[in-house]
Amino acid sequence: MAEREKEYNRKLSQSVGDAFAIVQKYRERVTSMMQAQWPVEEFVTEPIETMEFDLDGAAKLLGDVESTGPSGTDTLLQWCNSIIRKASDADPYVPLRNFGSDFASGDAFYEIMRFVFGDATISVPAICSRDFRLNRLREVCEEAGMCYVLEPSDFMKIKEDKIALALSELYRLYITRKWKEVTLSYVQKLEEERNSAPVPSQGASSATETVVDEASFRQLLKDCEAHLELAQREESEHAYYERQLTEFSESIGLNEAFLCAQRLSGVPIPHVGKWASRHFWLINFKSLMDLKETVAPHTDAALWTQLLEGPLRQSLCTHAGMSARVFYGYAGEGSKTMSETTFWRFVETSGIVNASLTKEAISSMFDHVASPQLEAAVRTATNKTASEVEILLYATRQEMDMRTITATQFVEVLVHLAIHYYCNTLGLVESVNRFFGSLTIPTASTFSPAMVSFFQYECQEVFRFFVDDLARIFFFYVKQQESSKVVKERSWATQDGGRFGAVLSLSMFVSILRDCEYIADSNMSLRVFKNDGPLRLFITAIQIERLIVSLCKHFARAKPTELTFTLFTDALYTTAYYWCPDPLVPPSRRFAAFLSDMITQLIKVNSKSTLILGEPPAISLEGGKKVTFF
Repeated sequence: MAEREKEYNRKLSQSVGDAFAIVQKYRERVTSMMQAQWPVEEFVTEPIETMEFDLDGAAKLLGDVESTGPSGTDTLLQWCNSIIRKASDADPYVPLRNFGSDFASGDAFYEIMRFVFGDATISVPAICSRDFRLNRLREVCEEAGMCYVLEPSDFMKIKEDKIALALSELYRLYITRKWKEVTLSYVQKLEEERNSAPVPSQGASSATETVVDEASFRQLLKDCEAHLELAQREESEHAYYERQLTEFSESIGLNEAFLCAQRLSGVPIPHVGKWASRHFWLINFKSLMDLKETVAPHTDAALWTQLLEGPLRQSLCTHAGMSARVFYGYAGEGSKTMSETTFWRFVETSGIVNASLTKEAISSMFDHVASPQLEAAVRTATNKTASEVEILLYATRQEMDMRTITATQFVEVLVHLAIHYYCNTLGLVESVNRFFGSLTIPTASTFSPAMVSFFQYECQEVFRFFVDDLARIFFFYVKQQESSKVVKERSWATQDGGRFGAVLSLSMFVSILRDCEYIADSNMSLRVFKNDGPLRLFITAIQIERLIVSLCKHFARAKPTELTFTLFTDALYTTAYYWCPDPLVPPSRRFAAFLSDMITQLIKVNSKSTLILGEPPAISLEGGKKVTFF
């Protein structure tokens, strides 16, 4: 009996030892797997601090308009901040808030590329120029075969969407390389274990020696259970962080796809993220207080303020992307302001003029936002009747220099337009939502093919230089219509609608060109372009009429016989191609030379009239796109 009990204990001890060896091997395998995993929690637990610093009193308001979780933009900024924070010596650390001004120097992008590719890959001297560093970064991106390769001009012109796209690709490269490293390390460890000779487990021998009774066996089970619980808890936490990382990667990927699609469609996103686009929703609500009498005259002032700072701000924030693209689509990429002439191009192209939203109403709204003090001074003129005030306002508008509005003021004007467009039938927020939702982004198809080059930076510089003289010419000839034999043309000389509501007849436009000796009587008398002096008699009145008919197709409700200032400008720009049809001459230089010649001719013709024009500089047709006037 004693022998049987001894044999039983021996077999029990051996079985327990074998069981412990299996458990120990399982523990080693679990530990090995856990050690091979990438500690993603170090990445996803980095706090999103991009909005914590109240730099100008506006950052705190982002919490009011951000109703959802972190977007792909926020997550990408979070990743960038986690890298820059470790490389920064600044205390306290000021986080990156946008992909524009915070990346314009190239320093932040340089640190992120060092993090992704390593210091050995990016060899840049400690002391070097900004251009040298940016060019070196471009070379590294090209060598790495990246899809989004940033040029130095992308940083200088602050193309936020391209910078965000490049950072998104760097994020994907970093994540992919990390997973690849972890996977290769784990596979290598498995191969080493598979090829190594099996050796007795220390745990097994230890168990054989120590597990001799039930108490020891139970203690062993408790130790194994505690280890498995720890492994399970760590695995659960790791799975949670992996899920977060997957969601973050998905949001960054979706944001990248959206930015890329918008750029490929020809309407790139000018500002990435709500903080960067704050100029299009963080407006001065004091300029909207006058709407209270129109929208809700009986509403308490405190409730009206809450409406402006709550639902309206949320609505403007929702439509900030559209507002920004419309603004830059007309004002030009990277523009800080929009000129008065460009604003009226937007009005005429979008077709927002209707029975309730007349040109006069639009002019008044623009005056209210762009020149509030002037408007108040004219409106409160003492000892003057209402008609006299209107005459004074009309004269003031005619003599006023060209004004500009900022992005914020542009949105303020749009809010005023929205209320009047729907005749105060929908309420403030609903009107804004519908009006902003109906806006269209200008693309190449929005304008005449001949006018596409007009919106290039160099052509816009030429237009800005000559715009005051062009306005004087336009309004002078509008006034000349008072002596027209046509009743309708005489009425156009004194109409309302502000100075850019004025209309010039087609016949008067032809007379301007005839004064400049540009109009030929027939095709037989047309002269061929020669690069030996200004061309004369190069176009007929019929060609001008056809030209304007083609331009009118790109404006809502435009009539070929009625030229607004916008159509007047476009007609001159396209006429310049007849004046100098040489395709080797840059459009900006052709336009500048043509306007210089035209103004010179008009100065001669109108030397004894009230038309006062500045002496234009002589512009040569030989040279590059950039025109130097003096």
